Amino acid sequence: MDKDKHNDNNHQKIRASLALAAVSALEPAAQSQVEAHLESCEPCRKEFSALRGLASELRVLPPPVLAFGLAQRTSARVRAELAARSERRRHNLVLLMVTVFAWIDTLIILAIARMFGNDIARLLHVSDSQLTFGFVVYWLVAVAATVALTGHVGRVHRQRRLV
Repeated sequence: MDKDKHNDNNHQKIRASLALAAVSALEPAAQSQVEAHLESCEPCRKEFSALRGLASELRVLPPPVLAFGLAQRTSARVRAELAARSERRRHNLVLLMVTVFAWIDTLIILAIARMFGNDIARLLHVSDSQLTFGFVVYWLVAVAATVALTGHVGRVHRQRRLV
């Protein structure tokens, strides 16, 4: 039983190699193994013969001719895609820098408000709670602006990808 299974696996392996053997693209040892199998296997011999006939007919066909300007158009598309990727990286870097700047600015304002809050409130003639409310509004506007900018940049990138 194991011998039949081994022979079946070997048969399937050889059968999968018939196309390569028909055009002599196998290593010499594998080519010899296929040829030895063909001596004892009629179905593989018929398939090999058909593949070899097809291969000989394909050899007489002229080589395909590339469309005029195909290489130039392909090269231009590759350059355009590389430029677009570079631009996306640059935009993402700018967005990151703006976001980091906004958060640093917010932290600085928070530190200033904590250190000089009473003095600033007296200078502006507002209460501490009004100053705190103003800071919270400032912070919410900064967060909303960051989110809006992120969304806008994302939409621009998606539209450019679709074009």
